[in-house]
Amino acid sequence: MISKNNFYKFFVARLKVITIIWLIFTIMFLFLGIIHKGRSTDNIAHFVNKSKGSVANVMGVPVGTGFKNFIIDFNEYIDKLNNDNKKQNNISAFRYFLAAITSFISMLLSFDPMSMRMERKLISQK
Repeated sequence: MISKNNFYKFFVARLKVITIIWLIFTIMFLFLGIIHKGRSTDNIAHFVNKSKGSVANVMGVPVGTGFKNFIIDFNEYIDKLNNDNKKQNNISAFRYFLAAITSFISMLLSFDPMSMRMERKLISQK
């Protein structure tokens, strides 16, 4: 059984400053990846014409027809923006998760395993 003093010797004494820095980077990259993954589902709503269908005439030319074409084109533009936003945020999330994995591996490599083996050897001799 490991007491509080032995826990300090086993774990806390082996932590280096670089290990703590890698832990901070791991948490930060993981958090940013989660944020970007959540943002990839956000969409801009389509523009909806709320007029009652009345078409105004300006000097004998109906104004509503051009506006309907504008709404169709504008909604296609919004669909393109939503698609690009989803792609960009998914790519960013993937890269942040990859950075989190890399920093986690770096954190594990910066941990001092040799001193753990020596401690186990010393404890088993007692």
